[in-house]
Amino acid sequence: MKFLVTSQTRDSYYTLPTKKRMEFTLAGDAYIRKYLKSGRCKEAFSTCDLKGSVSIWELGSSEEAALIMLENPIQAYVDMDIQPIMEHDVLVKTLMAYKKKEAKSKRR
Repeated sequence: MKFLVTSQTRDSYYTLPTKKRMEFTLAGDAYIRKYLKSGRCKEAFSTCDLKGSVSIWELGSSEEAALIMLENPIQAYVDMDIQPIMEHDVLVKTLMAYKKKEAKSKRR
């Protein structure tokens, strides 16, 4: 399953001392690099304002996604959203199969 993960840094993060924020930044970078290297995180992007991120993950289940997101060292300082996603081609095939099924049922 693929998941889209978006995160937005909370204001409370910016109240931390600069040294502590840098520690979190480096730990967060190591976390993402670990999962990019393993192939579980497919892509990761930072927002241009440097206050958020977007990433695409390939994981076995929603539970696995939640557990891995809880490993994120900065997790306590971000609002995170995890959404299952599908390839566009899969969507089109699904819609076409539905349309075909509906057409058959109307002929009866």
